[in-house]
Amino acid sequence: MSIVGSPELLAIFGCCVGLLFPALFLFFLIMALTRKSKGWIIAAVVSGIITLLTFTGGIVFAVTTAVKEAKKQAEPRSFTTSDGLATVTGAPQWRELAIGSADASLGIGNQVLEQYLVVITEPKADFPEGYTLAEFAEIASEQALATLADTEVTDFAEVSVGGMKGLRREAKGSADGLGIFYLNTYLESPTHFHQVMTWTLVKNEEGSRALLEAASDSFREVASQLPERR
Repeated sequence: MSIVGSPELLAIFGCCVGLLFPALFLFFLIMALTRKSKGWIIAAVVSGIITLLTFTGGIVFAVTTAVKEAKKQAEPRSFTTSDGLATVTGAPQWRELAIGSADASLGIGNQVLEQYLVVITEPKADFPEGYTLAEFAEIASEQALATLADTEVTDFAEVSVGGMKGLRREAKGSADGLGIFYLNTYLESPTHFHQVMTWTLVKNEEGSRALLEAASDSFREVASQLPERR
């Protein structure tokens, strides 16, 4: 059995009041016009004033609620990977999406704007000792772009994200007849390698590049979830 909370009760009460006072006003007005007595006229005037105030209050409440919701929707959203190891701050209209491979610990984006971000994290213990970020980035990049045709890639550029050293590469190619723009970042922490892959359509590259880069740069490891180093 569901429990009705305060917001729901307030909405129900508001609807009841919004219906009650106009009905009373009409009743008192009809009685004032037909009976023409002072009491009915006063009742009609008072109920009319209350109805007007109630109507005005309802408009103010609706506008205030709409403004608050608009501000909330305009705020960047923080997302946590399914393994709890990291967080990413996405754009205001981004949501969690079922995208990426089965290895992905986070998939977010906006399907309307064709903006996407996927995180894949792998323990360094799964790689040979001395395995470098450059080696990881090269292999991971090849795998990420394997399905593209007519691929054009940039050289890796060194970046620093959340105190971690990283390598970033841009790529363009086509898949299923669509031009795809990738901006992928590969990061190394003391215990993990991370892939932060973002993409959009080539036609949206100019308008989405800064947003995809900002989302990638927001990647942070959650220290409390990381295994202790020995």
